[in-house]
Amino acid sequence: MLVIDASGTIRFTNRQVFALFGYPHDEIIGLSIEHLMPERFRTRHIGHREHYTNNVRPMGVGLELYGRRKNGTEFPVEISLSPIEDGDHVLVAAAIRDVTDRQRVQAQLVLTRESAEHAR
Repeated sequence: MLVIDASGTIRFTNRQVFALFGYPHDEIIGLSIEHLMPERFRTRHIGHREHYTNNVRPMGVGLELYGRRKNGTEFPVEISLSPIEDGDHVLVAAAIRDVTDRQRVQAQLVLTRESAEHAR
């Protein structure tokens, strides 16, 4: 779980962020949220983030999303966003899940089904 402000700055994280991204809690606070994604997505994400903040709407639906660990490795993620209104400011809570295992199981199921169909 992360909470970011309108500028994309990480303001709060729970302790699970270390397990997911490899950043110690004290090191991640104050970073840009784009720091946690592969570089090839960062510039485009800034525009998406600004649009989301101004027009609170679903974001990332149907897209393949990836996180980037401190060591540079990438992993597929699923993200749920929830706006938090704080007076005139909007914060965004992001629940981020690593979906590597789920994707691996889904791929194996597809291979198993295809093998069974070819065996007939």
